[in-house]
Amino acid sequence: MFFTRKRIYAALGATVLIAGAAGYTAWHGHGATAMNQAQAAAHSPTATEVDVATVIAKTITDW
Repeated sequence: MFFTRKRIYAALGATVLIAGAAGYTAWHGHGATAMNQAQAAAHSPTATEVDVATVIAKTITDW
């Protein structure tokens, strides 16, 4: 018989092992790259320009 219990378990084990290795590589490899890019953008040496306005104090009458 071609499909013996031993061959089925061996194929299932190999599939789980390969899927686990691929998942681990994808998770840690891709996540590290995204994290490095995010940290590089957060620690940019250039200052961001912003608009500012002076504060004016005056009395406001409610109608």
